[in-house]
Amino acid sequence: MKIVRRKSKSFFEKVFINHEGEYLVYLPLKERIFGFLALILMCVLIVIITHLIFGQTYLQTPTNDLILIAAYASMFFSSIMASIPMFFRRLKQFKIHFVVLSFVVFMPLGFIFVAVGDLDTFYPEEIPKSMYLLWFVGVGSVTIIMRIYSHLLKTNLTQKINLETEINLAKNIQNKISPVVEIEFCDAKLFGKVVPAVEVGGDFIDAYHLSDKRLFVAIGDVSGHNLAAGLLMAITKGALRSELTHFQNLKNLMTSLNRIIYENSESTMFITFACALFDFKSHEVAIANAGHLPVLNIKGGKMLEENPAGIALGLTKSTYYEIKVQPLEKDDFWAFYTDGIVETMSPDGDEFGEQAFQKYLLENYKMNSQLSLFDRLLQKIDNFSGVKPHQDDVSFLGIEL
Repeated sequence: MKIVRRKSKSFFEKVFINHEGEYLVYLPLKERIFGFLALILMCVLIVIITHLIFGQTYLQTPTNDLILIAAYASMFFSSIMASIPMFFRRLKQFKIHFVVLSFVVFMPLGFIFVAVGDLDTFYPEEIPKSMYLLWFVGVGSVTIIMRIYSHLLKTNLTQKINLETEINLAKNIQNKISPVVEIEFCDAKLFGKVVPAVEVGGDFIDAYHLSDKRLFVAIGDVSGHNLAAGLLMAITKGALRSELTHFQNLKNLMTSLNRIIYENSESTMFITFACALFDFKSHEVAIANAGHLPVLNIKGGKMLEENPAGIALGLTKSTYYEIKVQPLEKDDFWAFYTDGIVETMSPDGDEFGEQAFQKYLLENYKMNSQLSLFDRLLQKIDNFSGVKPHQDDVSFLGIEL
């Protein structure tokens, strides 16, 4: 197989053929306009600096003054002309045309300015070399500065694109780990959904069939709203499913989960967690809570709170979790939720609150669809806060008997 060696770029190609500048056109319009104005200001500054360096040598006659003005104008406008396609997407394809125009239009234009000012001086041998020097210093300076800026921009954009790719991948994984729950089991209808405040959140819900008559449900809220929270959520969900494969009772489950989270998380991170085991054979539900909000139970049109004692998972290596057992009755409604609902803030700094949430459930839990119940709740929260997206992850899991 013939190996074709790539020809290395010359210094001119590396400095003046700047493909990295193509990244500029993908900036938002406002940033491109500000960037273009900054370029104009930079060209003006280069003209001033160049004049301070070279100007005093030639400020002896009006003719030389005119030559300098022509040189400055040529340098300034040619630099701007060559840079226009770097900022405006529709002109990107004409980049080479603008570069050529900057050479063939403004350089001769500078000579014409000189000729108009004093025809006797318009001879090639009398045009100072400083005019060429000024032009190349100006264009070269602008080009090099733009290359440095474009390289920094390319690096930042590449990092941002890579980060967004990783976040989207994590979000897709999270959606698979904690999907929308909408199932029917025995005489119960379940609906649950997680709406993250950012791309990757720390809330999760789960429902798992332990047998034909036993259903396990859970909800959790990892501290924080970032990739670390999403990672710990995934670890918790995986550990939970693993523990459920050899499930014995809720007390052992909570103890094992706490140990796993403690050993696999930073000391500053923890998880509030609530779960329940619905047994439709014995018509009982066993509930455990690890520092989470109380589980709500609407029974006979009245709101009850079930809040067994227990601290958040991962705070200490070993702790005690209380298990509460309650009877299951027809027309019961059970609700699990996270603080993203009740701690939503209004523009005035008021919380949506437990009372408003419980009142909403009491008035609407018999709605035909739990999806409609949840969607209307989200709308109510949005109207209350006046902010979108949500300030915190919003999660809800409802079980209707």
